[in-house]
Amino acid sequence: MKKSRTTEDITLMKAGPDEVKGIARVCSEGWRATYGYLEDESYVNSVIEEYYNEKRIENEVTEFSENWHGYFVAKEDGEVAGAIGGGTIGEKQRDWVKTVELLHRLSEEYRY
Repeated sequence: MKKSRTTEDITLMKAGPDEVKGIARVCSEGWRATYGYLEDESYVNSVIEEYYNEKRIENEVTEFSENWHGYFVAKEDGEVAGAIGGGTIGEKQRDWVKTVELLHRLSEEYRY
């Protein structure tokens, strides 16, 4: 059973297989929004294909290790609106490594 917390209309929860497609979508959108105008389109597409493909994300939401702790998502109206994944690096390091992708779909008025 998933634990979740609802804040107004946003639900925060540990991601599972049901959230894979949504994570792939928001992370891809986030990468394009952040790097799309800075990097060559083929490079942006290759990064998205490598890191945000559904097979990889499905493994990352179902397999955990000492260094990888999975994804958490923010859901709005039942849809993934944001995602964060991360873990720790090094055996003894306490540095927290996280990848923050689009935490909330930007409304049209805030898009570039």
